[in-house]
Amino acid sequence: MNRTILATASALALFAAGAVFAAESEVDQNGTGNQAIINQTGGGAATSSEVNQSGAGNLATVTQSADGATSVINQGGIPYRVETWISTEPQDSSNAEATVAQAAAAKATIDQVAVNGGAGRNVKATILQGEGADGSEADIYQLVSSSSNALIIQTGEDNEAQIRQYQGHHDSATFQTGEGNFSRISAGGSNTEQIVTQSGDDNRSEIDVFGNNNDAYVQQVGDGNTSTIAQGASNGYAAVMQTGNDNTSIISNGEQSVALVTQGANDGYSNIFQRFGNKATVVQEAGADGARSTVTQDNGLWIYAGNEASVTQRGAGVESIITQAGTDSLATVIQDGAGSHSSIQQFGAGNVATVTQ
Repeated sequence: MNRTILATASALALFAAGAVFAAESEVDQNGTGNQAIINQTGGGAATSSEVNQSGAGNLATVTQSADGATSVINQGGIPYRVETWISTEPQDSSNAEATVAQAAAAKATIDQVAVNGGAGRNVKATILQGEGADGSEADIYQLVSSSSNALIIQTGEDNEAQIRQYQGHHDSATFQTGEGNFSRISAGGSNTEQIVTQSGDDNRSEIDVFGNNNDAYVQQVGDGNTSTIAQGASNGYAAVMQTGNDNTSIISNGEQSVALVTQGANDGYSNIFQRFGNKATVVQEAGADGARSTVTQDNGLWIYAGNEASVTQRGAGVESIITQAGTDSLATVIQDGAGSHSSIQQFGAGNVATVTQ
């Protein structure tokens, strides 16, 4: 085992009872061909970097140019988070790559255990925290993978982002330019893509994916919005755009289902539940404050249903409820007037319902 502890201090004037604040870097490497590159150029106060690498061919790069920046990179060894389905014994990682760049008093953690990225280092985790990211936290966890990419970029204050990817191939990214946002991405299965962009303030996004060939995208431009996406099967697609404020979107997608939500007003609510082979589109336009939409497309069977629901809400305080429990049915709702209410229930096959208010 190679163990290195480094401490560097800027050329600071000493006060009579003062102390020299130093940046600290600790590197533990156990294996062959591992590389750790640490560059600390800030004032140094409370700045720290820790790198632990167990295995072969791993690369860790840390750049810290601000006081109060803290970074931990763990590639191989004991997982920082204990999962019930994996041994808590130390496990090597090989050919993994981790990069942290901090220009603010922020916190970054990368944990990649039991991964093997091959000759191209195809398991990559990158955290970039810009000058405006004071108080932000970023956390990437990749476990039992041979090809996954995770990226977190934070330029706003007091944000929190988590990406957790298990097995298979996944591509996930979180961009936080606003303040006080929270994002969590958890992906299992294989061949998935998740992207979260939070340019507003005080938003919350949670994406949970377990299956193959799923995609999920969230953009939160307004403030105080909440988005929850769960995709528990395969070949699902979910996209949420929230440009208004204080909206809530909930999506539960099953097999081969598509859910699209746009919330441009304030205090809106959308809830979509789909089992197999359905599509739902909900648009709450500017002016539709307090609009509510519920879409349930579930025939209780694990067969392709082919139902489609479309909701467009432009009036304030409107409500739409759509339930389709059959197959190959179509429901369309357009609500222009304020305070209107619509309820559609369709059972059987090939039904069509259109409501305009």
